[in-house]
Amino acid sequence: MSSEGKKTGDAGSARKVEVKDTVDPDDIEILHDDVDEEEGSEQEAETPEIAGTEDPEWLTNPDSETEQKPEKKPKVKDTARKKSKKASEADIAEHLARKNEMLQKLRDRLVETEKIVVLKEDRLMRLAAEFENYKKRTSREWDLLKNQANAGLLAEILGVLDDLDRAFEHSGDSFEHFKGGIVLIHSSLLDLLKRNGLSEIESAGKPFDPQYHEAVAEMHSENIESGFVAEVVLKGYLLNDQVIRPAKVVVSKGSK
Repeated sequence: MSSEGKKTGDAGSARKVEVKDTVDPDDIEILHDDVDEEEGSEQEAETPEIAGTEDPEWLTNPDSETEQKPEKKPKVKDTARKKSKKASEADIAEHLARKNEMLQKLRDRLVETEKIVVLKEDRLMRLAAEFENYKKRTSREWDLLKNQANAGLLAEILGVLDDLDRAFEHSGDSFEHFKGGIVLIHSSLLDLLKRNGLSEIESAGKPFDPQYHEAVAEMHSENIESGFVAEVVLKGYLLNDQVIRPAKVVVSKGSK
């Protein structure tokens, strides 16, 4: 076999390798090295170099990574976020300050209100005690007044009782004389009661009034209209224009 030249090496250099019948292992290694060199040169030729672009020093020299790192540009968003955060914190602080001021004012007002409540309670207790004393005093005065009024009325009634006693002492006289004495006593008693505010309720022939009358029965009457008092069963009396006993009456139903 004839030997042929093969191009290998750096920068277009060629090396001639003789092909022998027996292949030496050293020759195989040389061939492999040549092929690798050719592939590397082809890749370098295919990759165009960009002018002015060089690898940074921190990439080519890993040992100086911590010393020569590229400077980081400040981020606008982070700065704005920090400013807004500071502004929000200031607003919160101002809001809390206003709330604390309002709370202090409310506390002051509460203290003043408690003082006023204490004064009002003390005044109320005093008024309650005074009113209780007033009730007791007026009750005693009213009882005394009633006793004096009753004493005066009873003193006058005693005179009527004396007249009755004298009338009974002369009951052995003629009936007409005894009857005349009783009529006089009755008249004097009525005068006594009138002087003390007592008056009789006029009911006979008057329209029925439930304020002054108490109906005990109904009857037909030719002379009295329906709804009028036909008969008085028990007289009624007023004391100073106040009903102390209503008159018991029979009410007319009119003619049959």
